[in-house]
Amino acid sequence: MTKAKVCRHEKVCRHGNCTACEPCGDCQYEFFGDVAERLRVDAGIADAYIEQTGGGIVCIVIPCGDYLLFFGTANETWEADIWKKDGDKVDFLDRFLHTDCPSTCTDASAVALALTKAAMAFDQQNRKG
Repeated sequence: MTKAKVCRHEKVCRHGNCTACEPCGDCQYEFFGDVAERLRVDAGIADAYIEQTGGGIVCIVIPCGDYLLFFGTANETWEADIWKKDGDKVDFLDRFLHTDCPSTCTDASAVALALTKAAMAFDQQNRKG
């Protein structure tokens, strides 16, 4: 019988593919799904969803006015790449939307709160135009 590996988020990986420093794609996808569910249920962002953008990259997408915010964990904190709904990438000076939530955070509700705050601040900023 093989012993299950432990994810970096200190849970036993039922997929058996996590390493000490990186969760497996299945665990990451499930966690992102949990965050998206918290966004829909707790924050009322009914159209939040997860998307696999290729190369094993998973994002949480929050539609925001004319924009799509693609949140992920590629850096030290959760950040969003900003795209227009028509598919054009936004060319802001600082085109990433930053949060103060560490990318290693394992609390889906805390991540959802950080993404909600960032999306609301972005929306308010863009309404002022």
